[in-house]
Amino acid sequence: MFEARWLTIDDRQRMFRALARPRADHRSLWLFACACCRLIPELASDDQASHALGEAESCASGLLPREDLQKHWPGPLPDGGSREARMALQWVVQPWLDGWTAWKAAMAAGTIMQTGTPAMVSTTSETGERLGRRAERRAAGRAKKARRLLLGHLLHDIFRPPSPLPRIDAVVLTWNKGIVGKIARAINEERRFDEVPILADALEEAGCIDADILDHCRAPRPHTRGCWVVDIILGRG
Repeated sequence: MFEARWLTIDDRQRMFRALARPRADHRSLWLFACACCRLIPELASDDQASHALGEAESCASGLLPREDLQKHWPGPLPDGGSREARMALQWVVQPWLDGWTAWKAAMAAGTIMQTGTPAMVSTTSETGERLGRRAERRAAGRAKKARRLLLGHLLHDIFRPPSPLPRIDAVVLTWNKGIVGKIARAINEERRFDEVPILADALEEAGCIDADILDHCRAPRPHTRGCWVVDIILGRG
């Protein structure tokens, strides 16, 4: 399966079946689960939950000892949050997450993000009350389609195509005092993922000609921690 075919898969179940292979390592699955949780409103608006997700991401990347994550288990859980949101967070902040539980966490968070929590669904219900039930069903369908599309974007961003691992030559990484690596590190650590297209410009100026890498950075899709291009540059791919 090459890059073009991989990007045409928009069904979550087909994507996960395609990822049932050694490349779907527990780190990538863990980061994907975290990214899904960040899109659940009850978690994104809760400071403690956001902090716990940040530490889970750091643990997944080996930047924080797992012991530091234990203080968040079985919480923190947002006050008034839905059962679905609380369940997703509980899966993600497990300090003993391994390959199997990372897979379950990714499936749980991805499914919850796609189907929507009560808070996510209530927005479309309020629209329906104003415009009528037929409009409500249309609004709910559009919202679900948008969540499904975003879920696909996250999968495409974190999991590279099931093809040989792209390589970035050392001369590219050392060009201009290692500016490519500095940009990638700043994007990852400071969550400046809207600047990934700038990374593509730096890669190209440094001599990178790999179309899959450049196109991935410039595609009009969101990026997150675990982006496979950023990971390759930082030596985590």
